[in-house]
Parts: sequence; C-alpha cells; structure tokens
Amino acid sequence: MRVHEMIEPLNQGDRRRAIAKFVVVCGILLLLIPAIVLIYNQFPADYMLEGDGAQIAPASADPAPEAGTTEEKLRRAMLERSNVNLTLLVDATPGMEAFIKTVAEVADTVNRTYALNMMVACYRDAAEGQWMYLDNDMTGESPGAWLRSLSTTVMYDKDEPEAVYYGLRQALRGPHLAKGESNILILIGDAGNHAQETITDVPASDIIDLLMTKNCYLAAIQTRQPTSDPAFAAFGEQMRREIMAPALQRYQDNSLTEEKMKGGTAMLSDAKHHYYLFTPGKNQRLSPDALRQQMLHYLESTISSVYSHIRAIKALQTGKATQEDISMLVPFLKDYSISKQELETYQTTASRK
Repeated sequence: MRVHEMIEPLNQGDRRRAIAKFVVVCGILLLLIPAIVLIYNQFPADYMLEGDGAQIAPASADPAPEAGTTEEKLRRAMLERSNVNLTLLVDATPGMEAFIKTVAEVADTVNRTYALNMMVACYRDAAEGQWMYLDNDMTGESPGAWLRSLSTTVMYDKDEPEAVYYGLRQALRGPHLAKGESNILILIGDAGNHAQETITDVPASDIIDLLMTKNCYLAAIQTRQPTSDPAFAAFGEQMRREIMAPALQRYQDNSLTEEKMKGGTAMLSDAKHHYYLFTPGKNQRLSPDALRQQMLHYLESTISSVYSHIRAIKALQTGKATQEDISMLVPFLKDYSISKQELETYQTTASRK
C-alpha cells in the first residue's frame, strides 16, 4: 500500500467546525482582556506582593519630607554621613618604597575594619607623562594589591619636588569622592609641590574649592625629611599655609593648632573638619609602625565622628537625643542651615509622637 493511501482524507465539515470554534475562542479572549485590566486596576498601587505571593503588604517606603523642612535637612545630612568614601594618595617616586608597602597594609586593615568605599592613587611629576597620576580604578585591582604592584622607578624626572597639587586635584575631581557624601583624603608623601610644566601649574585655590565642594576631610602625612633640600621643608609649609589654613578660614574655623609629637610636629583642627598635618624633624623619617599608627588613628577619629553624627541624628528623629547629642550636632548641622533652636524644637515635637 502506498503512503498516501494510508492517510485518511480530511473531512471538510469537521475542518469548518474547528475553524469556527477557534474564531469564537479568540473573540472571547479579546473581549475578556479589557475586563481583566479593569479588575487589576482596582487594587491600590501602593501594595506589593511579599514572599511567594501568599500575602499582600503595604509598601514600606515613607513619603519624602517637604523640601526645606527640618526633617528634609536631617535626612540629607544622614545620607551624607552614611556614605563614606576614602582615597589614599601616595607619592610614587624613589625613597617611598617602604612607605607604600605600609600604606598597602593599612589599606588591607581598613577593608577588614570599616564599611566604606576606598580608592588608592599615586602621583609623580610632569616629566613622567601618562604615569604622572594613576589610581586602582584604572585596573580594577584591590587597593592593597595595586599598591604592592606600584613601581617607584622614574624614567625622566630628576628633581625632588613633585606634582603634589596636580595629584590632589585629580583625586578630588574624580567621582570616587562624591559630592553630598562623607569624603576623606589622606596624602602620604615626602617632597613639596612645584609646577614642572604648565599642566601641573595648579593653584592652591583649586584644591581648596574642591575640598569645600566635596566637603572633604584632609590629612597630609610627610614620611621623611632626609636632607636640607628646601623641597622637603616645602611639603609641610605648603600644606599648612596654602591649603589647610586658607580652607579653614573660609569655614570661619580658627581651630588649626600646632602640637609637638615624638619625631615631628602635627597641625590639627577640631573635630568638625578634621584637617591633620604631620611633618617629621629635619634628617628624620617615620618608621613603618609610626606611619601605620598615624593613618589608623586619623581614620578612627574621623570615622568615629561620622558614626557619632549618624547615631545622634537617629536619636533626634525619635525624640531621644540628649543635650550632649544636640550640642555635638550644632556645628555640623550649621552647614545645613539648621540652628540649635530648630533642633531643640524638632526634638520636643518628635518626643511627643
């Protein structure tokens, strides 16, 4: 028997009935779609499914407070304090090898200890061209690993001063230190700044503008003063006279004071702006342990201040802030146009809720 003789001929009546049924089903579905959409839209938009969909719970998002109110300003301050960004900026020229190794160890410790965003970067001088400024975001390496792989060999630059201000400006301009968040920049170097070429002729005012725009804490730690070369003495003088003191004056903050320390001199401001400068004595250098202690102590005090502000703001929002909390917040919240009287009124209202 042939294959075509095995296939039963199609009944034309059955075919027409099947097509008619298909058309009717499609028509019913088209009529039901608007009704399904209408029923779906009857559910409140602010409800969402939880778990496997067995329960329905209201969305937890709180309404945004009205702009300009104390509540809105406090939320903005809380957001700024909650996001902490740290940049470690090192001089990557001869003589800094041992110190960079210590900075790498500090970076590892910070990663284990604090919940923050960290970037590491280095600067050299204009003669090194494309190697003048680098950071670990360019390679995606972890901060510690990147620092350990960093070379301090220079090919063309033969003088002591470096492009310090250029390095600071590049670090502050980058997206890592974000405006409206808590930013910390620690500079570790030995020689002072100079403009070897036009590209590195960075005015100190540019650095100050960026520090204020990014609301950035700044520490500058000089690792050594090995000779009487004026370039080494310039590091501390430039940081103090050209950067830190003028920046604090813009804040109307006169708290920068000098303190004699073992092996050198420190300049520090109060807890609001956390500016810190250390310079060793002539013909002296920091030991690896001393550098580690200075970096970690500065970070601990700065980040503790950040966490203290967060805790005090949370207490204020629940009406449980103490007078000590309010007194601590007053200098910080002045930047958000919140007065002490406004804080006390807010505290009284929150305590009654």
